[in-house]
Amino acid sequence: MRPLAGMGQPGPSLRRPLREAGESLVSYVCRVIAYGLGLTGFAALAGGLVVAPIFLPVAGPHEAEAVLFHVPSGSSAADIGRLLEEAG
Repeated sequence: MRPLAGMGQPGPSLRRPLREAGESLVSYVCRVIAYGLGLTGFAALAGGLVVAPIFLPVAGPHEAEAVLFHVPSGSSAADIGRLLEEAG
C-alpha cells in the first residue's frame, strides 16, 4: 500500500542541533550562558521601558502649573504651537 501524498517517510530534521559537531562541552556551555545573559538583558531592558513610565510621572501635581490661553477659531497647528510657546 502506498502512503498518501505528503505522508511518506519523515525527512531530515530541519532543527539545528543543540551542540555543533566538534564543539567542546566548555564552548557549548559558554554559548548557552551567553545566550541566556543576552535574553535576560533584553528582558530587563524591555521591562524597564514598559514599567518606568508607569511609576515615573512626567511632572507631579505640585510641579504643574495651569496656564490658560485663548485659541482663536480657525487657528492652524503652527499658530497653536506658537501660542503655547508664548504662554510658556
